[in-house]
Amino acid sequence: MPKLLSPTICSDKLEYHLRVVPDTPSERMMGLPTTRKLALKNKVVFGTGDHWHAPTLTANMAFVRAVSQTGMSLSTIEHRPRALTGD
Repeated sequence: MPKLLSPTICSDKLEYHLRVVPDTPSERMMGLPTTRKLALKNKVVFGTGDHWHAPTLTANMAFVRAVSQTGMSLSTIEHRPRALTGD
């Protein structure tokens, strides 16, 4: 039977493979108009992923749809929305 890892061990293993990068949004993302649906903070986050050619893990499909409606595609991985507080 495989040995189960504790959440702490799993997060440590994941963290080992991650690299924190500064905000460096792509020019094409920043070239989109800032609107209610295309908020600046989201343009910076998704644009940084676009700059690094890295998929952005998100539940914010409204932003992804709004970008798609401009004719631009993004590399994203969708997950179900979850509260980030509590147990």
